[in-house]
Amino acid sequence: MKKVLPFGVLLLLLLNAQAQLSLPNVGFENWTNGNPDAWFTNNVVGTATPVTQSADAYSGSYALRGDVIMFNSNRISPNIGTPASTPFAVSQQYNTFNFYYKLHKVSANDGLIIALTISDSTDLPIATASYKLAVEATTYTPVSIPIFWFGSTPPHHMNLVMSLEDTTGAGGTIGSYFLMDNVSLGGFVTGINQTAAASNAVRVFPNPGTAQGWNLKLAPALQGSQLQVLDMQGRGVYATTVTATEMQIAPNLPAGVYLMRLTNGQTTITQKLVRE
Repeated sequence: MKKVLPFGVLLLLLLNAQAQLSLPNVGFENWTNGNPDAWFTNNVVGTATPVTQSADAYSGSYALRGDVIMFNSNRISPNIGTPASTPFAVSQQYNTFNFYYKLHKVSANDGLIIALTISDSTDLPIATASYKLAVEATTYTPVSIPIFWFGSTPPHHMNLVMSLEDTTGAGGTIGSYFLMDNVSLGGFVTGINQTAAASNAVRVFPNPGTAQGWNLKLAPALQGSQLQVLDMQGRGVYATTVTATEMQIAPNLPAGVYLMRLTNGQTTITQKLVRE
């Protein structure tokens, strides 16, 4: 059965023929000493291994599985991402981060937390994506997460961290797990991608804005969303609640570039704001 997140922004069910970037060991086929080649995990091989190789794959022979486990009376959530010393190379402005997944949750608060940053050759962040994937899936389901670009310099590398967590801060729940396969940048189309989300679900004008702020037109399903404006250091500089499909925000901000973030339950939409 098709599973759709609120207002259909992120979960997509068809592959696109546009260019993809296959990341290293994209299907988690290759493993060495209990860890997927080219990826970082928080495994302590022979002691605590929340990340394991699974024969339950979407394609090929293997996939990655992450389980919340107990070790020495402590819960350990599975963590996977790019090695700090060897981030993945990126040379184009891809719009989405994609993969196939299964997710089993013991607690309703559990979810797969994803944080991605793309930087230029000087290690300056120029794009980001963040999301909590909380929709259970008993069969492999594609997901496509929008990447928000706010820098103009050429992309060079990507840092990525993913973890199965209880978002109340209590850590993941024993028995919750996920499977992941076929990771890529770019490539899914059905639904609303980052560009469509910016132009259809949320419309901002004028942008660049002035001291009078910005006018917003929003999809009806966005009513009740929490709206936050962040500066480029990630600090919150304005916050309000969406109460109508048309509204104005007029934070007292100096000239610069900002990030507007709308959060509605499990879904987050981001858009760049420019203040002249």
